[in-house]
Formats: sequence, C-alpha cells, structure tokens
Amino acid sequence: MMAFDYLTIGASAVVVILAFYFLYHASFNPKAKDGIEYETKQIRVGNATIDARIADTEEKRRLGLMDVPYLPENEGMLFVFDYPGYHSFWMKDVLIPLEILFVDEGYTIVGIQEMQLCKSIGCKTYSPESKIAYAIELNENFSKTHGIKIGERIEVV
Repeated sequence: MMAFDYLTIGASAVVVILAFYFLYHASFNPKAKDGIEYETKQIRVGNATIDARIADTEEKRRLGLMDVPYLPENEGMLFVFDYPGYHSFWMKDVLIPLEILFVDEGYTIVGIQEMQLCKSIGCKTYSPESKIAYAIELNENFSKTHGIKIGERIEVV
C-alpha cells in the first residue's frame, strides 16, 4: 500500500513539473504571441546581427511588441508593409522602451527614433519623415550601442 502512495505522489509531481515546463515555454516562445506564429529572420546592419520576428500581416503589425515583458539584446521585430508610406507607430500596451529604425524600399535606414512607454490614453505617435517600406523595433539605444546610423543599409538574410 505504501509503495502505491509513493508512486502516486511521484507521478503527480512529474505531471505538475511537465505542466509548468510546457506552460513556461509556451508563454515565452519568441516565435508565438497571442496564438500567432511569427517567422524569424536574421537582419544585419552595421556590425550587428538581429533575430527579428516578421510582422507581415495587418494583425501582426497591429500587435507588434505589445505585452512583451522582455526582449533579448539582439532580437527585435521587422515590420513589412504592403506599400511604402508614412506608417506611424505608438507604444500602447508596450512594456519595454524601444527604438525604431525606419527603412525605405532600398533597405536604407532613413530614420531612427527612441520610443518611450505610454501609460495614458493619448500616446505619442512616431512617424518617419519619408516613406518607408519597413521598420525595425529594437531595445532602446540599440543603434547607439552598435554604431548604427541613418544612411546605412540593412540586409535581410
């Protein structure tokens, strides 16, 4: 009888441990957010290589990095637009300060802006000064840390 109790307790412990393991990994999957799978590509700019989630649909662009509690240093999000334009961004429901690189059709950085958290209803918008086809959101001060400047080209691997 006692062996059965130990077996039951041990099996229960394994189930609990496995449940926490799978829940932890599901909640921090860098390729999934809100049940949406993201393709990931590497982007090279200057001396930096970035692993970027690709936001290439309206829903993915709308969600962006909202509710993401942590962004590893060399990770970010590449927004791919259907057409070049003056696409704006805001920091609603974003939990970490970010930087944005505005990129034109020729893969040239045409603007860099630091974006601050917004805790009110009227969030500031961040817009490029010229038409862009892409934008890359990264941790704040990423370009300063890596010496990235306006006029540099990005390479999507």
